[in-house]
Amino acid sequence: MDYAAELCRMRKRYAASHMKGRLPRPSWLGKDDELNLLFKDIEKLFSEGIICYGSIVQANTLLFSRRDLSDCPASFIFSTDKIMEDKADILSGLAHNIFLYKDNYDYPVPDDIKGVIDAVRDEYDRSSFSFRITAPDAEIYFVTTIVFRSHIPTYVLKGRIVPMLIAPDRKTAIILPMYYWPPKMRLKYAFGGLY
Repeated sequence: MDYAAELCRMRKRYAASHMKGRLPRPSWLGKDDELNLLFKDIEKLFSEGIICYGSIVQANTLLFSRRDLSDCPASFIFSTDKIMEDKADILSGLAHNIFLYKDNYDYPVPDDIKGVIDAVRDEYDRSSFSFRITAPDAEIYFVTTIVFRSHIPTYVLKGRIVPMLIAPDRKTAIILPMYYWPPKMRLKYAFGGLY
């Protein structure tokens, strides 16, 4: 799949008709949870959001099955840098490597991703971070958000890569609703996910 070309298609479709309205607030979301930030300036996210690829670092296990279709939290890494538009495989590999540190305390954590690893180990840490990787030279962001099931084909997380809508300040994000995905991408996701 030509990830850069598909990204261009999604951006054009979104520019022609961007999201409006509200997102459903999950009943489990407490008033002090930092995920409430997502709902505070939703119109700015919808009107000025940036579309790019994100890679799943970790997610509530309910999101991987249809047993319970609740909207649940998940953590992602993403980059809005142009150099990363066709490098979904690098994001996917980096997300996988970050997750490997979750329960592995035998190896020292590199200083540049220490904050991210701490957040992954403490699933209730809702902080967002940015960090750099050297190859390719890109700014990578980490964010925890809510996965809205209605935004993804089959209502289940699959694969590692998803298109995302990112707030201009890079502190909040959602999975881009599947309405904006090209048909080929929706089909590939439904039958195994994007990698």
